Amino acid sequence: KAFTEGGEELRSETLDDLVSNFGFWMGPELKEYAGREAELPFDEHELKALVAPRVLFLSEAASDIWSNPVGNWQTTLAAREVYKFLGAEDKLLWYFRSGTHHHKIEDVEMLVCVIKHFKHGEPLNDQFFKLPFTPTERIFDWKCPDNTCDK
Repeated sequence: KAFTEGGEELRSETLDDLVSNFGFWMGPELKEYAGREAELPFDEHELKALVAPRVLFLSEAASDIWSNPVGNWQTTLAAREVYKFLGAEDKLLWYFRSGTHHHKIEDVEMLVCVIKHFKHGEPLNDQFFKLPFTPTERIFDWKCPDNTCDK
């Protein structure tokens, strides 16, 4: 369980919730892992890492506990190690805004900022990489090998 910006305690969406309510988003075989997530042959950080070395922009809402902001941040940190390895750490960006699940114009504005940065060299604003929660201990222990990440 986690807390919203207003202090409300909520739980995050489980795989069972996902396949029960939005099974059409995924292949039909995913439901076989509901309640057995630890047995999945891959995890979200690997899906994010597959995008590297291309730009990956992640936008989250601080009080969208259902989509697990802390877990998403953890998987982004894990994927960042692959971006470091490929010399593309600057192409992995994340942004947390106030509020809940529904998209806001602010999300689009941040996406436009990312596009302008990579297409036209415009600077990113100062809203990226700020966490709305106290960072938790990393849930993974791997990192980019030191000799390749000192570029």
